[in-house]
Order: sequence, then structure tokens, then C-alpha cells
Amino acid sequence: MYEELSKEELIDLIKLKDDEITILKDKIRIMHECNNRDFLTGLRNRNSADEGHANASSIILCDVDNFKLINDLYGHNVGDLVLRKLIMF
Repeated sequence: MYEELSKEELIDLIKLKDDEITILKDKIRIMHECNNRDFLTGLRNRNSADEGHANASSIILCDVDNFKLINDLYGHNVGDLVLRKLIMF
């Protein structure tokens, strides 16, 4: 299949394939990172702990009283903003 290609064409093809491999590796890295983080807060999720990425020896649980009321009164966009602000404390 590649016998009819010149040396320069083969080199160009190899470079192209190498670039494609680099792009695919980057996409896999991004997908892996997305799989290990909560999309809203950016915090690591249980998937990252399952893969041994968790360095913390404890877990902090937080219950936001009447959070449904925030969503109902102000909408989910404001509720999402509240959650993002809470993780900064």
C-alpha cells in the first residue's frame, strides 16, 4: 500500500499520524480528567478515589439546609453558583 510513496511522502505521513496520535492522547487525557471531576464544582469525585488519586485521609460532607428553596426561588443557575461558592470555603 505504501510502496508507491516516496521517502518524503512517507515521512510526511508518519508526521501526520504522529500528530493524530498526540491529539488522541490529549483527548483521552481530557476525558479521563472529566471522568474524575464533578462537572459543576471541579472537585475530584469518587472515580478519582477509586483510581488512587485521592490524597486526603478524610471526607467532608456538607448539607445545605433548604437548598431546594434556593433553586425554586432563584433558579438552578443561582443554585449552581451557590454550590461553586460553597466549595471555596
